[in-house]
Amino acid sequence: MLERVLSGELRPLTNQVLNRFLKELGQRAELTTPVEMVRYRGGRRESETLAKWQRLTCHTGRRTFATLGLEQGLRPELVMKITGHKSWASFKRYINITADVVSKEFHRVYGGGGMPSL
Repeated sequence: MLERVLSGELRPLTNQVLNRFLKELGQRAELTTPVEMVRYRGGRRESETLAKWQRLTCHTGRRTFATLGLEQGLRPELVMKITGHKSWASFKRYINITADVVSKEFHRVYGGGGMPSL
């Protein structure tokens, strides 16, 4: 494929076109689970709920890779290198640690006892 791109036979896709194809693929795969997107603007909470396929973009793939890579045990500095992040401040915005992940990690480290008493 790379040879075809370099020879001019195949042109790379722009992000806009690739994102459009990702959405179409998600729609065909029936990724219809509602997903709520929450933003804060000027201290006001704004929320919008759309089908999961409507949220698919290259950027959401990057964010998902970062979160899942960390959950699977990849070191943060390795994930940062792969995703191209130079600073921890910009990288940490990509991470979405769920309560389920926290519970599983505590169970792995401390056994069935849950969180230690202080």
